[in-house]
Amino acid sequence: MSPLELTQNEMKIGVITRRDFDFNTAFCDSNSGFAFYGIGQLRSGNNANGPAYGLKIKNRGVLGVLLDMNEGSITFGSNGRSFGVAFKDSKL
Repeated sequence: MSPLELTQNEMKIGVITRRDFDFNTAFCDSNSGFAFYGIGQLRSGNNANGPAYGLKIKNRGVLGVLLDMNEGSITFGSNGRSFGVAFKDSKL
């Protein structure tokens, strides 16, 4: 693989429901953080493990995040393809 086919860093994208958190750790290490991890996993309240979800993301294309605050859910997707609901939580 060429360097352009891989992300330069492991990417986590999502939301956190608190304003005060430790900026020295990933936002999704806490129970108030909800993220898609670019290696094809979810993270919330754990910095090492998460369920498999979606696809591994490379540094091309479009990554979508749908936060439905009425339903309290987050869905992620890539290049127009939804991965399905990732999290459903009343905090959202």
